Amino acid sequence: MSSITVKTTKSDFEYFKNVCLDWQKKLLLDSWKIYFVHGTVDDEESRASIVRSHEAHQVTIYFCKDWVRANLEPKTKKSIRDCAVHEIMHLLLADLAELAKQRFVTDNELWSAEEALVQKLVKILT
Repeated sequence: MSSITVKTTKSDFEYFKNVCLDWQKKLLLDSWKIYFVHGTVDDEESRASIVRSHEAHQVTIYFCKDWVRANLEPKTKKSIRDCAVHEIMHLLLADLAELAKQRFVTDNELWSAEEALVQKLVKILT
């Protein structure tokens, strides 16, 4: 199947950033510093990507200038919003993901990370 490349605009990028920042606030992730790049990522079929520096508590979120459409939905406000929320969900799980990468994790460290996520979800959802 052939693919079509669709360009994202500066306006798309601004919308993407605003959605990310809105969800960062909604999910109580204000302790993270987010940098945004309107560029390319390693996986040409990805529409966005997040790179974490857990120790510095900062991330860079890349919003692709070229969206390759093979079996993906077209570029719309909804697809841009969904893409932004998807990347912020990765940020929400960052602490657990970081623990999972460590060779030795204590039960207490895992419990603390799980509890922090649960407390955030309770504040958000109730």
